[in-house]
Amino acid sequence: MATILPPAPDELLNTCKNGCGPRCGCRKSGLQCYSPFGQCNEQACLNAVSLQRDCEKVSAFDPEILVVSSAAYRMIPTRRGKYLLMLNRYTFSQMKQTNNFYCSKKDAGCKARVKLSTNGLIQQAFTGHTHPPPKYMVTSDGIYVKLHS
Repeated sequence: MATILPPAPDELLNTCKNGCGPRCGCRKSGLQCYSPFGQCNEQACLNAVSLQRDCEKVSAFDPEILVVSSAAYRMIPTRRGKYLLMLNRYTFSQMKQTNNFYCSKKDAGCKARVKLSTNGLIQQAFTGHTHPPPKYMVTSDGIYVKLHS
């Protein structure tokens, strides 16, 4: 897949978790610290997301459905003019031209899905995947290439 967009918005790439230590790679790189995004291991800052930390359970009957206040995800343009949403290394296909995304392995029976608000925040995420995440490589040009095993 090719993309002409950067892998993530600049403001997302320039954020990391609060509480970074003085030797942290994010501070050395001039990145801002912001609690909802990433984790810092004193050497490098990763823009990862912990859904358990940033989410509220919607229903006691379905603990896998989450409401997310903010989360780091990537939008990968497809050749057909839609987008793949990448969250926690899993990809979700866009449903028509809506803000609803379903797991790319839906045809294999996976029921995971994500719903975005009109301003791009994740409103709901069912993250109970039945398979491991796909493997992608990002080229220096920002092109996502799916690796097949």
